[in-house]
Amino acid sequence: MSYYSENAKDYIDSTFDIELSSSLYETFEKHLKDNALILDVGFGSGRDMVYFQKQGYQVEGIDLEDAFSKHQRSSVIDITQE
Repeated sequence: MSYYSENAKDYIDSTFDIELSSSLYETFEKHLKDNALILDVGFGSGRDMVYFQKQGYQVEGIDLEDAFSKHQRSSVIDITQE
């Protein structure tokens, strides 16, 4: 975990705006009901949480890396802090 502690900002900056193939999300979404609750374990930059929130899903996330959790708490993404 020390890598992420030491490089959290760079990791977030370099991964948040990466556009994943829509087919990757679609493969996952076809198994979800409308307004499903998604738990994103190890959310990192929060990119996937934002995507699914924009699609109308309820999303909560947990991450063991405190730097990621702090970043998400200061952003518009809702997370659950353990």
